Amino acid sequence: MIRLPARWWVGSLVAVGLLGWAGAAAAQSVTIGQVTRARTINDTRPNTLYISRADCLAGDQFFFPITLSSNYTSYTFEVWAGPNCSDRATRYNTSSPTCWKVAEGATSTATTEQIAVQAMVATTKANGTGSIVVGTVDDCTPTQTTMKPEDLTLTFMLVNPSTNDYVAGATWSTKYDLVGPPAPTGVTAGLGETMLKVTWTPPSDLTDLTSYQLYCFPIRGQESTSAADAGITTMGLDAGDLDVVIGPDAAAGSDASDDAGAGTGGASGDDASAGTGGTAGAAGTGGAADAGVEASLPANCPAGTPFAEGATPDDTYVQYQCGTASVGTEATVKGLVDGVTYAVAVSGLDSVGNAGPLSNVACEAPGPIDDFFDLYKQAGGTGGGGFCSLSGVPGRARHAGLAGSIVFLAAAALMRRRSRR
Repeated sequence: MIRLPARWWVGSLVAVGLLGWAGAAAAQSVTIGQVTRARTINDTRPNTLYISRADCLAGDQFFFPITLSSNYTSYTFEVWAGPNCSDRATRYNTSSPTCWKVAEGATSTATTEQIAVQAMVATTKANGTGSIVVGTVDDCTPTQTTMKPEDLTLTFMLVNPSTNDYVAGATWSTKYDLVGPPAPTGVTAGLGETMLKVTWTPPSDLTDLTSYQLYCFPIRGQESTSAADAGITTMGLDAGDLDVVIGPDAAAGSDASDDAGAGTGGASGDDASAGTGGTAGAAGTGGAADAGVEASLPANCPAGTPFAEGATPDDTYVQYQCGTASVGTEATVKGLVDGVTYAVAVSGLDSVGNAGPLSNVACEAPGPIDDFFDLYKQAGGTGGGGFCSLSGVPGRARHAGLAGSIVFLAAAALMRRRSRR
């Protein structure tokens, strides 16, 4: 018979005990089912579970179906947001915690945890005490002015209530971004028949710019209603001339009350003549800009224009959407009504779905292009630096082509004008 040293025997018992404890701990498990959210996403973001500022402001809720193993009765169930939350030091560190608790509950074999987006993004509320963080609308506005999509991880865990140590768990990750791209600048609108060609200069920071959204007022298809509501009167002029939009109270003579751009004793809008003692486009005595918005708009914009440079589009702007464009410098808005002046603004969109602040506002009225010079340019003519020429036509052929084009375009312009009268 072989006698084993007593020291070896005691050591073996300790080892067996540790293995048994490890096996019991390993038997615990947490499983996450199909995650859903309360809000219906209607956009083109790469992942419908990404979180934008609009989602946060709307008070989105996520639903997590959770299944626990049968050996859970000795533990508590908690949900933490942040990186590496299984490490106790990330949760209980009063000086610099990196995780914050967003939910807790009694353990049961199956449950569904409902967690608010506002709590999930409340990164500044990590307290190191283990108390639940309650998010608010204020958490939807970050302290930084620029941002790119950042990782957000939730850890669903069983915890030893005596020591707050992690026992078992599962993680779920997504991305969030609460700031849209910078605004494009220098927006202009060139007229065409039932369309406007909108151009802009991209922002210098293209870190997370994926596309552009265009907004138009009046709303397409509701021009008559919008004009009536805003007190707009349109006056159609001869083709090739810019149609004039006159806002309410914009009559010549007396001070224009409550109409942006009205001069004392003068009319407002395009082609407005300065009245005695006033200059067109300046606010009349006793009349300030409507709602503080129209003051920054071009003088020819329709009354009631709801856009302001630098404003961040929210859900109410959906009705004004009139086009999108991939990253570039121009887009064409079609389906407009000739003779109606539209206000157009552009906003950048990021990969999470945030709309950045609005660009400057450009206002223009679409209309037929049949003036001689317009047709001449459409045929390839260029101006400036002396006699006009058709690009790409060399030598004598250029002059012959130009002469023929001049005759043809002049005749075409005359015929189109006569056909409309």
